[in-house]
Amino acid sequence: CHGTLTERPVFVTVDDPNDPAIRRANLNTNYDLTTGAEVLLAPDGTKMGSIRLQDGTIAQVGKVTGTWYQIPVVADSACQQKPDQQEARYCHECHDARTEQSPNP
Repeated sequence: CHGTLTERPVFVTVDDPNDPAIRRANLNTNYDLTTGAEVLLAPDGTKMGSIRLQDGTIAQVGKVTGTWYQIPVVADSACQQKPDQQEARYCHECHDARTEQSPNP
């Protein structure tokens, strides 16, 4: 979702009204998705309708609350992520509010 040090996340446009991403969104009353939306393309090829590119920023909807959150991108940031440390557990080592090194207390 956050990309890597050298690559931004990949987004695709939903262009089929029968796309599985639209069908998944229709099951949740906290967000909607229509054709023309730019959504995150997961590494496995799944279109993530709850994560969108909106006005040049990445936003994710909380599927339980319907609240939208801005998602920071790793590329061009101060993150020192290593290419072999792409698993979420590595991110949590720096971004866990319980650690002293957390940039986001």
